[in-house]
Amino acid sequence: MRRRVGLLVGGALFASACALSQFVVLKVKVTGNAPQLTPSVLSIVSECGIRTFRPFNADKRLLQAKITALNGVEFCSVTHKGWAVIIDVHAEYGNETAAKKSALKAERDGVIKSVTCISGTLLKSVGDSVKCGEVIIDNHMRLFDGGLCDCLAAGSVVIEAQGQVTLFYCDKTEQNEADALLSPKLYAEDVTDKRLNITPCDGGYYYKVDYTYLHAQAWNTD
Repeated sequence: MRRRVGLLVGGALFASACALSQFVVLKVKVTGNAPQLTPSVLSIVSECGIRTFRPFNADKRLLQAKITALNGVEFCSVTHKGWAVIIDVHAEYGNETAAKKSALKAERDGVIKSVTCISGTLLKSVGDSVKCGEVIIDNHMRLFDGGLCDCLAAGSVVIEAQGQVTLFYCDKTEQNEADALLSPKLYAEDVTDKRLNITPCDGGYYYKVDYTYLHAQAWNTD
């Protein structure tokens, strides 16, 4: 037993070092397609309390939000694997696919049929009514201390909306009915319901079509 004390102590120290390495940060690595942003990213990393040879106890949500707020950044993920912290940053500049920094807002009045939030704060749920211009996914994130910080709003939503088309025909015929019922397709792609009402007037008839359609929106998902 005495002869093996050194081996046992060494084994214990090795096991302790392995266990400790799962909590202590020995390396911070920035990956992605934006190497020019690495200094800024590392500065934010330091601000959030992530330093080598220290335990990892940073708020990942805060770190991601601050990095995403950098100009041109459209995606960021933070992964803590063992002794390494890997920060993946992707950005695009100077083209129409660059990330939009504003919130995702409803483009129609209606009812939300489906919604997916990838990043940001979801303010509406399936079944909620919305008005045009109302925020669905906010570009701010609430932190654990109750404060707010900027972040990227990303996701998609499908809104069930209502529309109306009124046409005038001189005669009341089956063909005019069919044409009137086809008219909503000129204004919406995904029409789910149509209701035709024909009203006589001087010189002819008003064909009024009330219709329901699905309006899909995507924000910072390309």
